[in-house]
Amino acid sequence: MDVVPGGFTFNSYLIADDEPLLFHTGYRKLFPVTVEAVGKPMPAGRLRWIGGSHFEGDEFGALNEFLQAAPEATAFGSEIGVLTSLNDYSVRPPRAMADGEEFSIGSRRMKWFYTPHVPHGWDCGILLDISTGTLLCGDLFTQPGADMPAVTESEILTASEGMREAMDYYAHATSTTETLERLARLQPSMLACQHGSAYRGNGAALLRELAVTIERGKDRTRA
Repeated sequence: MDVVPGGFTFNSYLIADDEPLLFHTGYRKLFPVTVEAVGKPMPAGRLRWIGGSHFEGDEFGALNEFLQAAPEATAFGSEIGVLTSLNDYSVRPPRAMADGEEFSIGSRRMKWFYTPHVPHGWDCGILLDISTGTLLCGDLFTQPGADMPAVTESEILTASEGMREAMDYYAHATSTTETLERLARLQPSMLACQHGSAYRGNGAALLRELAVTIERGKDRTRA
């Protein structure tokens, strides 16, 4: 069965700094491909931080393989994610990130936001690269397609809403609009999506447009 017509991408993001950070490890079976990609700009053994939005195979599947390749790296996730999954899964003690917690990886500061059930998973969180305004937003704005540009300035909401309608992968949380507005107030200039192209542009406007679209859908359901 072709679950996602046209294919699907799984994106990992490497932020190279004094303490390099990898967001999303990819599936365990894809580790050879992912570690090869990480190794092009720098040795994978230099990694110091390895995290993801929430605990799923495409985000943390190859965590232990990366921890073995990078002996000084620390896994991280939300406090709930560490409590329920990472403490058991990780071969080394992970770091539990509190909502709003900041940490430095060298010249860049990162900030963690706890976003339970947005878009899904009670352990869900999103990471902001404060220096560049890049929001590592996990499964938000998931777009189908296998041959996608790495970065686009074109509108991505139509494609991501088509994906949401087809698979209904949002958690229908009562806090969704509030959470999206909180993220919009960060004024991100880049939305680093896990699936599909990263979006360069007015991230705040796109997050607010998503919130409006979701609320309209709720109104139609009530009617």
